[in-house]
Order: sequence, then structure tokens, then C-alpha cells
Amino acid sequence: MVSKVFLLKLNNFLCIVLILSFIIFTGKQLQAVNYKKSYFGSILSGQIANYNNDSSISADFFNYAHNINPKNKEVYKLSLMSLILSGDIETAISTVKNYEKKFGKQTNETIISNFLIFISEIKNNNFSKALQHLNNSQSFLITEKMLPILQAWLSPNLKQAIVSLEKYEYKSEGLALSNFYYHHLALIQLYHNKKALSKNTFEEHLKTFDIEKLRTLYFYFNLFSKNNLDNIYISRFLEKYPDHSFSKYLKKDNNNIFTKLITPKKGISEALYNLAYTLYSQNMYETSLALAQTSLYIDPENHLVKYLISMNLKSLDKKMLAIEHMKNIPSNSYINWNVLINISELYIDLQQYSFALDYLHRLEKGYEEKTEIFYKLGELYHIQKDYKNATKYFSEAISSLKVVENRHWYLYYSRGMAYERSNKWNLAEKDFLYSIELSPEQPLTLNYLGYSWIDSGKNIDAAKDLISKAVKLRPDDGYFVDSLGWAYYRMGEYEKSVIELEKAVSLVPNDPIINDHLGDAMWRAGYKNEAVYQWNRALIYKPDEELKEKIKFKLKKGL
Repeated sequence: MVSKVFLLKLNNFLCIVLILSFIIFTGKQLQAVNYKKSYFGSILSGQIANYNNDSSISADFFNYAHNINPKNKEVYKLSLMSLILSGDIETAISTVKNYEKKFGKQTNETIISNFLIFISEIKNNNFSKALQHLNNSQSFLITEKMLPILQAWLSPNLKQAIVSLEKYEYKSEGLALSNFYYHHLALIQLYHNKKALSKNTFEEHLKTFDIEKLRTLYFYFNLFSKNNLDNIYISRFLEKYPDHSFSKYLKKDNNNIFTKLITPKKGISEALYNLAYTLYSQNMYETSLALAQTSLYIDPENHLVKYLISMNLKSLDKKMLAIEHMKNIPSNSYINWNVLINISELYIDLQQYSFALDYLHRLEKGYEEKTEIFYKLGELYHIQKDYKNATKYFSEAISSLKVVENRHWYLYYSRGMAYERSNKWNLAEKDFLYSIELSPEQPLTLNYLGYSWIDSGKNIDAAKDLISKAVKLRPDDGYFVDSLGWAYYRMGEYEKSVIELEKAVSLVPNDPIINDHLGDAMWRAGYKNEAVYQWNRALIYKPDEELKEKIKFKLKKGL
């Protein structure tokens, strides 16, 4: 006789097989159908939603399945993680507590549930319980390397906090962890009323400044600089990073940016944010999002965490959701510049150009430094093929410069492209040449000017030299390799052209222009059957009408 336990396990196994099969064979085309009346159906829908990065939807389905069969540990963990990713930390904590009441504490020991219990204690200011839980837990959601920092924040006095911090092996683990150590040491010293000691720690750490220490500088500025822009550490930053958003904020209104109240709650939130940001920079977006959501739950006033959540959502292709989160960041925030820029870029990605224009104009009205704003406006009009307005704003960006520096090469490059598309080649060529003069190692400008010369049958040898340089700088860029192949074609070196253009097609297989170029080169090199194949292949990738007609003609008549 077959046992009920065996049948349950078999059903769970078959369910997993079914889910995986659906996902493998249908991919991202799958939509999460509402199968809530069915236990396995809701798991399937939850998995599909999870596969498509729809955290709030997957949380809904997994939670439903969990309520039907709370003993299924895998569904339980999936439900918790989906709730965290969607930002519903409160429901996730309630789920953990209810599970513990029903099935006992020991059955509740998972990495995620342990973490949520810890977060709950921090939220409720139960710091001694949080520390006890931290010390007793066998497994935890975040890396063990961060545990000493969390323990230090929860220690009853500075002496014990230092003992905890000394367990943190920052010296052998690279720059990021070293920054974490000194950053939190200074803040913990301040929390324990050692202001002079804290200030000294901040300043020793900031003596050798790099951009990874920016968060430390944020705190130092608010806590100790007394809003004095003449402070040596602030001055160094302004000099080294004049175009950074924080520099714009400092120059704009110089207001306080952080509360001066340092607490264990804010310290824990800060540590979670630090780790989340590190994971984001390593492209680990889901894990980063989970930690950022819990950081925000602990300290809802932290605008930088809100911004990080938005950037993770952007990276997970949840553009509208990212916009919604960014809109919740107050306009007087010190990251307002980044927020408005990113909202405009997200609207551009969504092809909602009028909204993008609105947010760029908000920047134009709110900040004195106009160069980057004019540049973004130029880009927006260029995308819409309004080259007249694109040229206008690129020109305004150039006119707004007090001093033209090497780093401004991109302004002339961009205006050159707009001129070229407007059939004003003399002006375009002048801008490209000046852009190269400012920055001779920029492959974009080298390639664009080189290809333009080649396409017009002008300065072929010089063009080939420019493109060859661009390819050396960026050998895996299929478009640059295509330019080099086309240069050889124009020079009549068809065998060399075929070799380079085959490389280009392997790097960018779906581009109709590159496939067309290869077809032309093959025909001239005597490989006519291969050329016909390549031209037909170019048609598959939907060329514009002009190129389409040219290819059709070549298929009938050849070259």
C-alpha cells in the first residue's frame, strides 16, 4: 500500500518538474495566470511571475499556496523571498511568526526566517533580543563577513563594540570591506558620545580619498563640516569630481542632508544599505534589492536606499515600478539630480518622450549648471530624429562651458552626429576633428569620423587608420570591426574585407547593414553564392526601406 507521505512527495516532485518544463520551453513569453483555486496552479503561476521578475505577483501566488499547505518548506521560503523583494516586509514577518506558532521554533529555522526575525526585533527597538538572535542563529541571509558590524551596533558599550568590530577581517578582504570598517567605526564612536574620536576616525579615513568613500564623506560633511565648503576634504572632492551629483548639491544650497541622530536602528539600516550597494555594483540585483528593501523598512527616511531600490528595479527591467519609487523621493533630497536624470532616461527607454522632456526641464529650472542638462535635452531630440533641436541644445551645452577641457570631447562628438544627420557635413567634420583633438583615444569619435570618410569615398587611408585605432581600443565591438571591413572594401582589398566582416557578423549577427556589407564583400571576392545567402540573411533582420530595396536589386542583378 502506498503511503500518503509518499504521494505528497511525488505530487511535489511532479509539480516542480511541470514548473521547470513550462519555464524551459516557453521562457519569458509565459504570463502568470490566476490559478489560485489550485495549489499547484498557484505555485506554477508564482514561479512564472518570479521568472519574469514580478515579485509582488509571485508573492501573492506563493503566499496563497503556502496558506493551503504550510508544511511545504520550499514554497514557504519562496513566499518569504517574494514578499521581501516586493517590499512587503511586514507580511513576511507576520508569515514567519505565524509559521512558528503553528509548527514550532525549530521547524522555522531557515536563512530567510532567521533574518526576518532579526529585522523585526530591530524595527521594534529590541536591540538586546536582536543581538541574542544574531549570536544564536546558525544561518543568516547576509554574508558572515558583515555580522561583526551588526553585532558592534548592538553592543551595550563602545568597548564591546570594538571587540566585535575586530572580528571583521577587513584588512585581508579588499578596499570595500576596509571602507565599511572605518565608516561604521566612526559612526559607532559618535553613537557612544565620542565625538572627537569619531571625527578623527573620519578624517584619517578620508585622507586618501576615492569615490568608494563617498558615503563616508556624506556623513562627515553633515556631522562635522558645519556646512563649510572650505573644509579640506570637501574641497578635494569638489576639485576631483566637479560634475558629480553631490558636488551639484553642495554648490546649490548646502543644506543638511542627514539627521544628526545616530542610533543602532539607523546603523543597522546603513550596514544593510552598504552591502546592498556592493551587491548592486556586482550585478547581483535581486539579492541587493532584498537587502535594500529591509534597510528601508528599518529606516524609511533614507532616500539613498529608496534610490538604490529604484536602480535595482531598473536593472531588472521593471522600469515603471522604478519610476514610481523614484517619484517618492522628496525633491529637496541631496540625490534629486540623480533622480530626475534617471526618471527622464527611464521615460526615454519607454519611448514616453513628453514625460522625459518634462523632467529634464525641471532640472533646467532647478540647477545653475546647465551643461549636462542641455546635453541630455540634445540626446532626447536626437533620439526622436529632431536634429535641428538636437543641434541647438548640444550647441547650448558647449556655450555653457566656462573652460573647454579634454573631458568635454563627447559634446563635440554628439553635435557632430547631429550635424551629419542634418546633412551639414562641413560642420560635422569640424566637430569630429576637434573632439579627437580633445581626446585622441575615444573609439566612438575615431570610428564615426573614419566610417563617414569611407562612406563618402574621402580620405580612405586616413579613415582606415582611425578605424584601426578604434578596433584596437575596442576589439569586441562588431560595429567598429564592420567599419574596418568596409574600409578594406572601399580600398578594393576584398579578401581582407571578407575576413573582417565575417568577424563583425559573428559579433553582431542580427544587424542588417553588417550582413549586407559582408554580402557585398563576398560578391566582389568571387563568392557569389555566399553573397546571395548573406543578402537574404540581411533581409530577415528588417532593414529600413531604402536598404531593403537596394538588397532586392542586388539579389536580382548582383553588383
